[in-house]
Amino acid sequence: MWFQQRMTAFAQPTSVPEIDPNAPVIKFEKDTVNYGVIENKANGWRTLSIKNTGKSPLVINNVHGECGCTTADSSGTKTWTTAPIAPGKTGFIKVHYATERTGIFNKRVFVDSNAKDKTMTFYIKGEVLAPGVKAPEPPKQVEAPKTSGKKGGKKAASDKK
Repeated sequence: MWFQQRMTAFAQPTSVPEIDPNAPVIKFEKDTVNYGVIENKANGWRTLSIKNTGKSPLVINNVHGECGCTTADSSGTKTWTTAPIAPGKTGFIKVHYATERTGIFNKRVFVDSNAKDKTMTFYIKGEVLAPGVKAPEPPKQVEAPKTSGKKGGKKAASDKK
């Protein structure tokens, strides 16, 4: 009995935070930024577009990787849209992977904001080749043969003049 009274005395009411129906919503251009196969010490910066699909301005408070090899700042300067992003408008996040680290990588990047989901995650992935190894050339784009727009074959009798 004494235990039950003591527990009751310390119990605190719990409340479920209300979700603002007008809160901003982050929509990533894509869930994963694919670096592909890149050379050692290649440019590690990539840019991801984001859109505010909510009903009030979106403010990105912080962007950070899961480890020190993935960052979203350059010498202390934020590399994302710092001004509020109006509903229906787009912003950006620039993320950097330390490309002197050889091998396959798949890292999470966390975006903290005032959105309905306070912390959102996207991924970066790719492969960094060993020093001195050249990355394969990307496949060449082959243009489709140009057509005149005319139908082939013989003209029908009704087409002759």
